[in-house]
Amino acid sequence: MKFIIHSKQLLKQAIAFEQELGEKCYIPIRDTKQDHGDNILPANLKALMESENVVFVFWDGGSFGTMFDMGMAYALGKTIKPVELVEGRSWQQYFKSKIGGQID
Repeated sequence: MKFIIHSKQLLKQAIAFEQELGEKCYIPIRDTKQDHGDNILPANLKALMESENVVFVFWDGGSFGTMFDMGMAYALGKTIKPVELVEGRSWQQYFKSKIGGQID
């Protein structure tokens, strides 16, 4: 299973990307019950642990939940592949240069 980390505002883009991939992916806002952080974080961690090595990211530059999920993915040794990142943010440069390569 592929995991798509995304900012809330970029849910439509994450779902469109899932359709491009042609397979069911784990998309947190859709697939994790959005009730309380004490439940959301372990559910996302479990899904990340069960996902393939490469995770995809759609980040608006401000979502702390997205940053948290990227941190968990990084700690698990996943390759983080940026798909859409806001311009001009230091995290964008970090993922482009260190672990994610180029944005397609």
